Amino acid sequence: MRLPGKSLHVGIELWRQCGVKSSLTFKFSIKPLRDCQITHPTIYQGLEALEAAGLVRVTRNRGALSTVTILTDQVRDKSKVDWTQFMVRDNTQTTLQ
Repeated sequence: MRLPGKSLHVGIELWRQCGVKSSLTFKFSIKPLRDCQITHPTIYQGLEALEAAGLVRVTRNRGALSTVTILTDQVRDKSKVDWTQFMVRDNTQTTLQ
């Protein structure tokens, strides 16, 4: 599947905010993308492309931040992720040989 323009940049920022907020549903701030000189229309075109591809669900709130839900196969309709499954469980150090 091919997505246009800056969809990759928008997608990466969505995953970053998802990780920061420890939730698949969150208020999406475009400020980090704007700081990278990506324009409003480009950001929203990327978001619409991701939504059309079925990768995210967006609830637009006039005058407020949009609410984004990242859709995954394992966690299709849940808003919380068990982040402990991604944590390293073993504290031993490994050395390169």
